[in-house]
Amino acid sequence: MQVNKLVRGTSLAGSVLVLVLCGLALNGLGGVRDGLSALPDGGSAASAADTVGTLILAAAVLSLVTAVGLMVAARGGNGGLADALAARLGLPAGSADTDLLLGTLDTSLKRASGAEDVVKALDRATTMIMLADKDYSIRYLNGSLQDMFRKHEDAMRKDLPSFSLDKLVGCNIDIFHKEPAATRAMLNALKGTHIARLTLGGRHLRLAVHAIHDAKGNRTGTLVEWRDDTEERRVQTDLEQVIAHASNGNFSARVNAKIENGQLRRMAEAVNKLIDAVEHGLSEALTVIDGMARGDLTSRMTGTYSGEFGRLQSNLNGFGDRLAELVAMIRETSDVMQSTLTAIVSDAGDLSSRAEQQASALEETAATMEEMSATVRSNASNAKEAASLATTSSKSVQEAGEVVKETVSAIERIEVSSGRIAEIITVIDSIAFQTNLLALNAAVEAARAGDAGRGFAVVASEVRTLAQRSSESASDIKNLIQAGESNVADGVMLVRQTGGVLETILKSVTALSGKVSEIAGANVEQSAGVDEITANVSHLDQITQENSALASKSASSAQDAMHRAERLAELIAFFKGADNSSKSRKRAA
Repeated sequence: MQVNKLVRGTSLAGSVLVLVLCGLALNGLGGVRDGLSALPDGGSAASAADTVGTLILAAAVLSLVTAVGLMVAARGGNGGLADALAARLGLPAGSADTDLLLGTLDTSLKRASGAEDVVKALDRATTMIMLADKDYSIRYLNGSLQDMFRKHEDAMRKDLPSFSLDKLVGCNIDIFHKEPAATRAMLNALKGTHIARLTLGGRHLRLAVHAIHDAKGNRTGTLVEWRDDTEERRVQTDLEQVIAHASNGNFSARVNAKIENGQLRRMAEAVNKLIDAVEHGLSEALTVIDGMARGDLTSRMTGTYSGEFGRLQSNLNGFGDRLAELVAMIRETSDVMQSTLTAIVSDAGDLSSRAEQQASALEETAATMEEMSATVRSNASNAKEAASLATTSSKSVQEAGEVVKETVSAIERIEVSSGRIAEIITVIDSIAFQTNLLALNAAVEAARAGDAGRGFAVVASEVRTLAQRSSESASDIKNLIQAGESNVADGVMLVRQTGGVLETILKSVTALSGKVSEIAGANVEQSAGVDEITANVSHLDQITQENSALASKSASSAQDAMHRAERLAELIAFFKGADNSSKSRKRAA
């Protein structure tokens, strides 16, 4: 197809020359006649080009040299050479055919520059062209194809040991086929274009095979367009590898841009530039992320990016800033927590110690209250008995008064002893008075809590002492009364006085009985109060014990929280750059 495009640009005269010379080389004079007859009179360049397309350009090139030499000799008057040419073609010397041939050559030679331009254009074309005749013998290789074969000739000999560029013209194209017979059959049946691929000397070659036919449809040759796809295949392979590596997250692969084909080279460079941009952006992003993983919060993406990488840079750097601020806030909070928890741990320890002391004191107080409660209950019982005795004594005194009245006459004789009895009665009265005071003191002391129990014990002891003294005095009175029996007769007057004294004693005993009853009632109330206090102290002791346990637990929890805060501080210390961010944030605030 490339040949046809080039040939269409030539002149009709050049086409005539090619027809004539090809006919000479291939089919003799008959071929010339057929070729000439194929041209319409006054035909255009386009119609001539279509006819040229049915011939083999390689044979034309070879015939051109021979024809030019013959024509020059003929025009130089070398009739022997012209006769020799006619004899070679089987024409009689001086015949009309011979004259026609020489005339045609003379005319075509004048227009040979057009055909030479066609050959020069093919040799300068970048498309690699090969022409073979109808027997598949190679007749022509243009310059591009020769350059390719020459450049890779040594490598191609590894696959075709007999390959030689200098000897390629004239060889059959079967040298390139692994199965010549099958290929020959396919080419013989070819009407249009056949695409074949060939690997030779490490080069990947694409062959477009075109069948050439004359105006009558006869197969006259074959045109083969060669295309070296090696670089394209290599670029494709490199691209596939680059894409495969990139799909797996590896952006180190590149396309080899050392390519002669400018378009492929630019594409490879563009792909490499794209991968470089992606790798650079990802590398910076990974550097920032790796730094964050190591605790370095100062690393940022510093390159100039746009699009998605610009958004990634903005988001990642913003995340780093916010993370640094967050870590700084956590660090500050951790420091405050540590300080606060240190104070809490200290206070909790003091509270726990004091709670234990209070629990111990309350436990002792509870025990003391139990003892005091027992003592108060005993005193209440004794007070009840004393009240009963006082009542009995009051009755006895009343009866004694009656007796005294009856025995006034007999008692009058004991007046001598009445003085002594009066003294003893005075002592008894004093004892009673002191007993009354002690009872009052005991009541006051019993109303108190704590150490008041001890004072009550002392008062109780004094009561017992006074009771003993009263007993001794009563004994003295008894002895005196016994001693004064002999003087009863003489003690009438004393009995009268004694009657008066007994009345006084009756009043005092009655009063004492009332006081003792009051003391007994107070002791009962005191006993109930002490019991209630004891119960409250016991409950308070239980609560204090629970508070002590809670205080200990709180101290332990505070200590554990302290350890956790210290651990948090250690974890936060892993990050670097948070302090600066915190200071910057404070300055901004």
